[in-house]
Amino acid sequence: RERMKYLGGLLLVIVALIGLSQAKVNYSGEPVIITNVTNLYQLRSLENYLHASEEHGVGAFDVWTRGSNLGLGRNDIHIRQPVEENLRVFKELNITYEYMYRDLKTVIEDVTNIHSPVAAPGAPAWFNSYHTFESIVNYAKTLCSARLDVCTFNPKIAVSNNGRAIVALHLFGGDDAAAVNRTQVWINAGQHAREWIAPASLMYILEKLISGYGVDQTITKLIDQVEFIIVPIVNPDGYDWSWTNERLWRKNRRNNGAGYGYGVDLNRNWNSHWGKGGSSTNPNSDTYMGKSPFSEPESKGVSDYFLANRVDGNVAFAIDYHSYSELVLYPYGWTRNAPPNIDELKSAAKVMVDAIKNTPQGVTYKAQSSYDLYITTGTATDWFHSPEGGNVGISFTLEGRDTGRFGFVLPASLIVQSGEENWNAFYSLCLHTIKL
Repeated sequence: RERMKYLGGLLLVIVALIGLSQAKVNYSGEPVIITNVTNLYQLRSLENYLHASEEHGVGAFDVWTRGSNLGLGRNDIHIRQPVEENLRVFKELNITYEYMYRDLKTVIEDVTNIHSPVAAPGAPAWFNSYHTFESIVNYAKTLCSARLDVCTFNPKIAVSNNGRAIVALHLFGGDDAAAVNRTQVWINAGQHAREWIAPASLMYILEKLISGYGVDQTITKLIDQVEFIIVPIVNPDGYDWSWTNERLWRKNRRNNGAGYGYGVDLNRNWNSHWGKGGSSTNPNSDTYMGKSPFSEPESKGVSDYFLANRVDGNVAFAIDYHSYSELVLYPYGWTRNAPPNIDELKSAAKVMVDAIKNTPQGVTYKAQSSYDLYITTGTATDWFHSPEGGNVGISFTLEGRDTGRFGFVLPASLIVQSGEENWNAFYSLCLHTIKL
């Protein structure tokens, strides 16, 4: 009876949400709450409420934590309109909550692209604000053109659903002899559109590598011996949409057909235990896994490019950058069983955590298996680690800033700090895994 009460109320208002997938969303009056789910009844009831709403269009709320999955304990949740109707279920289930934000529209307007008041010492002014997909591509080109002796810009490694080119950069300064058995490092970002700090941090790493070549002895040695392959944004359509129409959009922009909205969660679409948990078969869900593994041109194209360019057995590590939670996640996401090289993974993850802690701001990240956070299948990190992905021994998902003070709406004034801690972690991992 209790369940029917709040489901019935939901169905009276859900029609108002249908068709919003193409409209510009301003989030007026929509809060983000920090909840504490204390028992399985509360958890299952919330899941039922959310899934029922997704059957009729846009979900009643948007989970920001645990890869958009509800769980016991803390959940950061964006409540969509009609707010009072959707908050009622939390009150009826006696789920306590406090506000992270009371009005997302105001927060997004105030925070999203405000420039840092003063350029951080030693950091290019470009990192004082977030940037569109086009701006990121142009800046990558500019950085690469300054060092064409060691940098190659590939303008199209794959094409998105909407026809945008996914780009990549290769950094390598070795001679032909060194190139034959070169060590490789792969990093990518921007699978999830709203996680703007992830591509910003990756671009910071790119800038540090290029500007350091020929200036810093260790960076120069790294680039002379290692090929760095960098994909700044895997999901250009979704990322662009998060700028023009819906700041908190997560998925790509696949048209799922009448009544089913748009988008596939690219990081549930990789061919690694696809569809075995932690994803949804409902196209309206933020974790929709797609019709089949690698159904999406973005995930398929990027993975094909990795396979076509890797040197067998020579990939030192691969990192997929995300936000938020301040975590270094290692395989597996699909099972609680540990990989055979778990000690190697834990050691490498600790190197990254320690390096971040040793930056001036001293942020404490946590290292753990993906499964211990939440079950996920069809992810890039598990795919890299799998036989299908080339058995990369060290593969991580890095969940960047923060832990819920700002969530996905991280101020631009924190881009440089985030970039510095990610650079330190990346650089330290290079020195840990690569013999110079």
